[in-house]
Amino acid sequence: MHPVVTIVCFFVYAAGVASAAPGAVLLGLALLGTVLVALRERLDLHALGRALGRMRWLLAALLASYGWFTPGAPLLAVLGAASPSAEGVRLALWRSLALLQLFAGASIILALCSRATLVAALHALLAPFGTGLRERLAVRLALTLDAVPRLREAVAAARPPRASGTRFERLAAAAVGAYRAARVGAERAACLEVEFVPLPPVPRRAWGWPVGLAAAFALASRWAG
Repeated sequence: MHPVVTIVCFFVYAAGVASAAPGAVLLGLALLGTVLVALRERLDLHALGRALGRMRWLLAALLASYGWFTPGAPLLAVLGAASPSAEGVRLALWRSLALLQLFAGASIILALCSRATLVAALHALLAPFGTGLRERLAVRLALTLDAVPRLREAVAAARPPRASGTRFERLAAAAVGAYRAARVGAERAACLEVEFVPLPPVPRRAWGWPVGLAAAFALASRWAG
């Protein structure tokens, strides 16, 4: 699939899933599962699973905010007013599934497309907005994609073993590593040259993929669950 069409399909997928409508979320799950099965040899599924596992505290906060602050019938009547509402828990589950899908979809795009391809695709998509704006946004995307992996590696390298020091000391060491990596990254960004790789024209029939995907999400969103 053409890189530009791939990016547009992801945008459509993200917009459909972000609505958190039950039908759209279930459609997103089906599409995500299909992609994972089809591309399982090209993806590091274990790394993706670990990355999703790191979101557990965010998901817990989502459950708490929706469960205890959404009006509705108590989920556990025995707890009375201390119980989360059934409606809030339901909303939290759909929102959590949507968030996990967005993260997984973005991870798949980053794993399958090189930095140069992503920058070139974004550069092509922003063509109607003028040269200045699209080049600035494309350059910032390139700098971000260059900095994030380096920052992750630096934080991992600076984090001491679990057996050494207290938890606070380990967090402090990781923060120092992140700060140093950010400084190095800022210096590197000043001399980083971004080349815009030319892409072939997008075949007209290829636009049927995002159009069909948008239609599918529009229909699925009407299902109330």
